[in-house]
Amino acid sequence: MTSKNIELKLSTRADGEAPVLSRSRATLTRRDVDIRIRAENTSYWITPDRMIIYRDYTLTLDPSRETALRYPTPYGDLMMTVRTKHYKAANERVTAVYDLLTEGKVAETIKIELDFSEE
Repeated sequence: MTSKNIELKLSTRADGEAPVLSRSRATLTRRDVDIRIRAENTSYWITPDRMIIYRDYTLTLDPSRETALRYPTPYGDLMMTVRTKHYKAANERVTAVYDLLTEGKVAETIKIELDFSEE
């Protein structure tokens, strides 16, 4: 197991909207093919087959199955289904495209790009 400090670059873009970009310092821990990244208020668990994002919610991006998402809002939790259409983790970069579904209908399609490199 190895750990190192990294700069984490995150880009998220909903269909038809401009990308939202952020940068932060984080700690990356690698064990075999699994990568764990801890940033200020978000953690990522990255494997060759899926990525799990932990924040105020748990978002699982797994192209082999649909997953549930309980997204907290000031008015109560919003229940959604996540359908991952594309996922690739390679060379200190993760890209994924997923649909958020409510009541079986696509509410939003989102593309996420996560780049992590040594500081």
